[in-house]
Amino acid sequence: MLILYSFYDDLIFLNNFIVYISILPESPRWLISKQRYDDAELIFHHIAEKNKTHFDPKLYQQFVTEDKKVSTRYLCLLFILSFFILQRVAANRTKYNGFRAIFRSKVMGIIAVNMSYQW
Repeated sequence: MLILYSFYDDLIFLNNFIVYISILPESPRWLISKQRYDDAELIFHHIAEKNKTHFDPKLYQQFVTEDKKVSTRYLCLLFILSFFILQRVAANRTKYNGFRAIFRSKVMGIIAVNMSYQW
């Protein structure tokens, strides 16, 4: 009886989830983070229409161009940082990798032995 109750709860939750997903629009913030600017602009127009306010397309286009510049800079910086991190990791590789690396530190050795005992 308990298993059937849990199954029906899941069906009710799934039904509500599907209804909400089909009704609610995607977040403009999420759309902008995924660089789907045209879809975000449509949702902003819809929100402005519902709130009976004015949506300024020129200001939005200015925001889009700034966001594209920042995202390009961010990607370049991320690439450079990842290159330096990979170089540092490659330089710091030691002779002992794998199972013996756990016991390099006393604390990690104690934790590993304790976890293997409890498991």
